[in-house]
Parts: sequence; C-alpha cells; structure tokens
Amino acid sequence: MMNQHEQIENITFQALSHQTRPTIIRIIQSRSPSYTELITELGMSTGKLNYHLDQLKGLIEKNSSQHYVLTPFGKKAVEHLDLIDQKISPEDEKYMKIAALSQ
Repeated sequence: MMNQHEQIENITFQALSHQTRPTIIRIIQSRSPSYTELITELGMSTGKLNYHLDQLKGLIEKNSSQHYVLTPFGKKAVEHLDLIDQKISPEDEKYMKIAALSQ
C-alpha cells in the first residue's frame, strides 16, 4: 500500500503525464480562463479538452464564475513544474534524451 507521499507523487505525475496537461495548468495559473477560452487557445475538440480536464480533477476546479482555477494541490503541482523548468542543465538534456528514447 502506498503512503501519502507516494500517492501524491503518483497522482501528480499521472495527471501531468500528457504534454497537453501542463499547458492547460499553465494557462489556468496565468489567468483563470473559461471553458470557451481554453477551447479557443488550445484549438482542440470539446471531447479532447473534456478528457484532459477530467484527468486534472483535484488540481483544477471551477470557481463561482465558472472559470478554471488551480486548487491548493494544483498549485503544488505547478511548483514541481517550475522546479523542473528552472534546473535543466546541459547534462540533464543528455539524460532526458536517453529517457525519452526509453519511453
């Protein structure tokens, strides 16, 4: 059985595992968009957007004006994304390529 830390890691990595979802998280972080604004900016079908939004449940939610906002857990996920973005070195890039090839 997973402990709480392992559950948090598992949920976070699974939620952000598709390249579209970190983009959605970043958009929501920057301006709390409506559903229509997300559709327009991402240029995807409603079915695909609904799928990705469902995968982000717990990290995002709608506020009283029906705009998407980050939950406290979603804000922590963004902190993890920020750490990854800030600390990529040339050596990291080498190993990222190796990891990408193994996926």
